[in-house]
Amino acid sequence: KQLIGELQAKVTAYFAGHPYKIATKKEPDSGCLIYYVQSIEDLPDEIKTVTGDVIQNLRSALDHLAYILFIKAGGAPTDARHIYFPIVESEIKFKETNTQKKMTGLSQAAVNVITAIRPYKEGNIKLWQLHELNNLDKHRLLLTAGSSFGSMDIASHALGLLSTGIPGMENISMPPLFIKPADNLFPLKQGAELFIDGPGAIPNPQISFNIQLVLNEPVIAEGQALMPFLMEIADEVGNTLNAFRPLL
Repeated sequence: KQLIGELQAKVTAYFAGHPYKIATKKEPDSGCLIYYVQSIEDLPDEIKTVTGDVIQNLRSALDHLAYILFIKAGGAPTDARHIYFPIVESEIKFKETNTQKKMTGLSQAAVNVITAIRPYKEGNIKLWQLHELNNLDKHRLLLTAGSSFGSMDIASHALGLLSTGIPGMENISMPPLFIKPADNLFPLKQGAELFIDGPGAIPNPQISFNIQLVLNEPVIAEGQALMPFLMEIADEVGNTLNAFRPLL
């Protein structure tokens, strides 16, 4: 949680530096107005490395739990090399002998709780994502993270149309209404087109585009908003640890 707090501070500092700029241009043939990314700064590697540290610490917490459960059941520290908190691909894999051996020496009550948690992809997607991301981070320096097109405030666009097309509508207000694009354009790059307005449209400085940071590891975590995703994983690990409190 401390690392997540540090990461949030780094993310906040990144956005405070206004790392991207949105501009408009006219499409030569149709005359449509295009809102596009005029410039964008790369995501600092420091944010990616701290993300990896968060993932590793969360996964390690579960392995430390398994070790403590082994000791509580009467196991000796020198005999604990095989112990880890099993998180695998599928329920079939979880039931295989090799996985079950990783829990040898735990009390039956502990094994029952682990089994009830269903630590595999179709049983507990968050724990499975944590495990897979941690494995990736062990084998390469950085997880795949960067900027993406999160959403656009369509209400500000509608207000712009009303104020220019209907006399007396200049002072009306409307609450923001953010919609997500079908394609988040990850990784967001200079020149990326965010929105195409109609022919003859004039630039609306009130239109708000939400650029967000995401993890984008194929199959494991594709386009996951970075901070909410990590906090969800941390909550899941916390819930998992709490499930074993009666045994500690």
